[in-house]
Amino acid sequence: MKDKLKYLVLVNGILTIIGSVMMILYGLDLIQLGKPVRIAIAVVLGINAVLSCMNYARVRKQQGK
Repeated sequence: MKDKLKYLVLVNGILTIIGSVMMILYGLDLIQLGKPVRIAIAVVLGINAVLSCMNYARVRKQQGK
């Protein structure tokens, strides 16, 4: 299970970096993105935010012990 989680976090991190770069380029009008692509990037960034919060809470819990 932990191996799957590590893999998921790695893939999500890569997708987040790609999504962030694409959104910056889109914001600067260097590339055109369709609506489904923008929604997909927003979902990936949302999942990343949730994972970050969960990881932060886990680290804080471990430090509290």
